[in-house]
Amino acid sequence: MILNEGELMYHGPINKVEGYFEDLGFKCPPERDIADYLLDLGTRQQYRYEVEQGSKAPRLPEEFGDSFRQSALYQETLAALSAPHDPELLRTVKENMDPMPMFQQSFVESTAALFRREIMISYRNKAFIFGRLLMILVMGLLFSTIYYDFDPTQVSVVTGVIFSSVMFLSMGQSSQLPVFMANRDIFYKQRGANFYRTSSYVLANSIAGIPLSLAETVIFGTLVYWMCGFAANVGLFLLFELVLLLSNMAMGMWFFFLSSVCSHENIGTPLCMMSILIFIIFAGFIVTTDEIPDYLIWAHWISPMSWSIKALSINQYRSSAFDVCVYGAIDYCTDYGFTMGEYYLDLFGLDTGKEWVWYGVFFLAGIYFVFMFLSVLALEYLRYEAPTNVDVSDKSMDDGSYALLQTPKSSTQSDVVEVQVNTQEKNFAPVTVAFQDLHYWVPDPKNPKGEQLELLKGINGFAVPGSITALMGSS
Repeated sequence: MILNEGELMYHGPINKVEGYFEDLGFKCPPERDIADYLLDLGTRQQYRYEVEQGSKAPRLPEEFGDSFRQSALYQETLAALSAPHDPELLRTVKENMDPMPMFQQSFVESTAALFRREIMISYRNKAFIFGRLLMILVMGLLFSTIYYDFDPTQVSVVTGVIFSSVMFLSMGQSSQLPVFMANRDIFYKQRGANFYRTSSYVLANSIAGIPLSLAETVIFGTLVYWMCGFAANVGLFLLFELVLLLSNMAMGMWFFFLSSVCSHENIGTPLCMMSILIFIIFAGFIVTTDEIPDYLIWAHWISPMSWSIKALSINQYRSSAFDVCVYGAIDYCTDYGFTMGEYYLDLFGLDTGKEWVWYGVFFLAGIYFVFMFLSVLALEYLRYEAPTNVDVSDKSMDDGSYALLQTPKSSTQSDVVEVQVNTQEKNFAPVTVAFQDLHYWVPDPKNPKGEQLELLKGINGFAVPGSITALMGSS
């Protein structure tokens, strides 16, 4: 098969290739290698192989393609493809090929192998992990010292701490978007070769990210929860950590989904920032739920941050320490008809039922799996594979070795005047090259500062005009 700029110049038996191009008006010289001769066809070097200079032999790749499509060899190939299959071949395929599974490993085996690979790749970058955990520790100390032992009656401060905690951990996952998009090209190649299932790849990636997300949540959540003065209850603390972890994982899977559906990082990054902006604005803190217009309230209900903030706020204010009538010498039940916790939740436009905590947990877990499922569909059916070695040369430009001249007056006519250009090589005086006692040294790769390796040791020889030249080494 010979291809040139996307055109099929020849496809057929090796023993017929030379005769095929001879019929087109080309002849391979005896001193020329057949492979080099074929590579020169369709380029400016082909003039030397033309039997008749100035002939109508094809010159451009598309002309070679047209000639091949009109050849008998091409018609024979089409006839062979459209002919009925040999029954013996069909029987062989049915017995040997059909029983062969598309994937050699089971779903569990391939998922486990991919998980081990992702763990090895992720935790090989110790500098990133150390820097990430150090940043989490510093930010956790910063948050907890600024809002140390806050006043529960200042609901805007309490909700602000919750909002900032959810936003910080969630936005940290956005840094993985370029990594996800870079790994996507590798996935395309390996999935195209049926190395593994798309579902195994997505599931292994999501599971491999859980340990780091868990470490971030434990470090940051522990500092913020106990130093800021949330309800001193172990069960509520574990629920606080669970919601933060699910929010972190859900946002991470959202960014993974964006990397699956976006064709380029320059598209994925703006969409990532825009989605974060929407999630933050409609989370229920910057703009409370009561102030969101009815035609935009859907953005509040689909935002993972809004469910996280609502669940954590209710987890705090409906605890036994704050779900009381009298707090700070104020009888909230008598004055407002609510307990202290319900009053401040209602004041901020939040739901007050304890069931909303578990609604938030189920929503975050559900949207995590929804984004995972959508990522599987996107990677399976959307492919943004760019062809390599793309030739962008203008095919309309004729070869520089030829000249077709027209006068402006006759440019609209079909007849052209073809001028033959003398492309013969200039005469030169042949010389004979001789060498005697030739030595050649190269540095020793195993010992660069030591003695050099002597490759040529006193070589004598000569080369006469027209003789072959031997090159030593990889060349």
